[in-house]
Amino acid sequence: MWYHVECLNNQNIFNKPPPVSKINESEYFCSQECKFACRDKKLLYSLSVINSGLMMLGYHDSIRTNDGLRMNAYNKFHMIQFQNNGHRVYFKYMIFTQAMKEGWAAANIQFDLLHNVTVNLSGEWC
Repeated sequence: MWYHVECLNNQNIFNKPPPVSKINESEYFCSQECKFACRDKKLLYSLSVINSGLMMLGYHDSIRTNDGLRMNAYNKFHMIQFQNNGHRVYFKYMIFTQAMKEGWAAANIQFDLLHNVTVNLSGEWC
């Protein structure tokens, strides 16, 4: 948001925000700190969207090139996302696979889980 609802409610200027064409920034912010806080939220949101997009591009590139070490790094990141978003089944699966890769399984199975991972992205038979 480009304004704080609390600032508008405290000033009793508007019951709802006016059209974008009639914006006078001094009316919408109670102080300079409030104005900069709103800009920081916009910046952080746009950076998080860009970061998510770049992460997905990198993940798909690691799948295409069958780079097991990079896929493992992205899987650790996805594990955190699964936990934060409440995907318990995927989170348990990622915990299990990470444990297998880190030493719970035999050495040959660890190698296979890390380096012999292939995913068919196109859905076509080879």
